[in-house]
Amino acid sequence: MPTLSEQMDTVNRPDEWKIEQGMAAHKLPVLDQSGRDTFHIYPPELKRPTKDEEATASVGDRNKLFAREKEGWVGYVEWENYPEKKAQANKILSSQTFDPCSDFMFDPIPGESKFPRVEVTATIQCSGTRRIEQINLYGGQGDEVPQAPWAEGAIGTARYGGISLRKLIKDCGGLQEPAKHLEFYGADTYIKDLEAMNYVVSVPWTKVKASEVILAWEMNGEQLPKIHGYPMRLVVLGYIGARSVKWLYRVKAIENPTLAPVQSREYL
Repeated sequence: MPTLSEQMDTVNRPDEWKIEQGMAAHKLPVLDQSGRDTFHIYPPELKRPTKDEEATASVGDRNKLFAREKEGWVGYVEWENYPEKKAQANKILSSQTFDPCSDFMFDPIPGESKFPRVEVTATIQCSGTRRIEQINLYGGQGDEVPQAPWAEGAIGTARYGGISLRKLIKDCGGLQEPAKHLEFYGADTYIKDLEAMNYVVSVPWTKVKASEVILAWEMNGEQLPKIHGYPMRLVVLGYIGARSVKWLYRVKAIENPTLAPVQSREYL
């Protein structure tokens, strides 16, 4: 039986096309290029998922605790408004281990828009690029997920198709005082240190007004893949990737930068 390093270092693998497309990155080792010598950091051997049924059951009826709050969103919870639900979610998360990330499927392109179509070629870079150096010093914060390229790899360039957010806001009557920022909500739940929160960030109106914020539903001439935010994502030109919210479902006008934890604590 080949070792984990022998399996992962093999070239011309049958699933190599998936790795190149970012669909099976969790099957590659992290390549640490932060020092003089380059070396691989391998994920731990996969173990069978575990679950403490008694601890999970003690939380109560999850259908009532995490009931649907928005029409069309099954099980969606606005965590920041319910600290008691966050505590219960933490108890459920910490009582079990999980399967590795799965591969991703694709859906049809959305219908045509009434707004002028725009296409932009954008390079999006995560502020976590070279985070391997931080992880080596301060491990255990949830950043060690093996599918994330935490050396110099958290960066990519693509051509996005969609509409200018500025045009949409103008069609709605424009931005009203005293609003100076726009807050964006992703439909995903953000987990850090087993704490559940919503993915919410903001950008200043001046950025939107400069036509540097795009509502995108196409990527490289095809439908936006789910892993990249289908059915719609934000593309914020010139800002760190954390501002380009995936799975966008809400835009809110606010006076000051958002205080949501993803921006105020994680990506300040």
